[in-house]
Amino acid sequence: MPLALLLVARAQLMGLLPPVLQAVDLELLVGLAGELQKRGIATLASAALVRAARSEPIDDAALAEALRATIAAVAASPHPEGEWRAARELLDDDLLARLVGVSSSSLRRYAKGDRKTPDDAAWRLHLVVQVLAALSGSYNGYGVRRWFLRPRSTLGGATPADVLERGEPEDEVRRVVALAEALLGPLGAG
Repeated sequence: MPLALLLVARAQLMGLLPPVLQAVDLELLVGLAGELQKRGIATLASAALVRAARSEPIDDAALAEALRATIAAVAASPHPEGEWRAARELLDDDLLARLVGVSSSSLRRYAKGDRKTPDDAAWRLHLVVQVLAALSGSYNGYGVRRWFLRPRSTLGGATPADVLERGEPEDEVRRVVALAEALLGPLGAG
């Protein structure tokens, strides 16, 4: 269930689920859908996820489609209030500040909630969290940090950190996310 694992990893790094779970099962997905709906994130997609998870018998194709739709909606919904903590746990503040395009002192203020995270920084943080969600199952903390700093041929020899720091063009930034998600294997099946 790579799609379910990706959705759960993103939700954990967004602060919507606890960092440690006993199992990823249909009950967890239904609970996550409820949490998303409560926060106004992916409301339609998560409702479809609940229907698919509760269908008897389970329709694997409908569940996979609902997972894809929920992942897409979550990908379009930054949640900096929950994302700063997890990102700071996996990356040091200097690297995270570089990736998000803010100073380290601003990062600390945003993370504490002393100041509202600006939309541009929230979006960049959200992209970093998407990458972290994909990497978290493949690397430990050290490996995650190193992943951002290694040149990649698919990025024209640039490092993921360089691409994210520039933030443009958007298709290049999306390639960084896709590069990390490639570690999860094919996401076509549920």
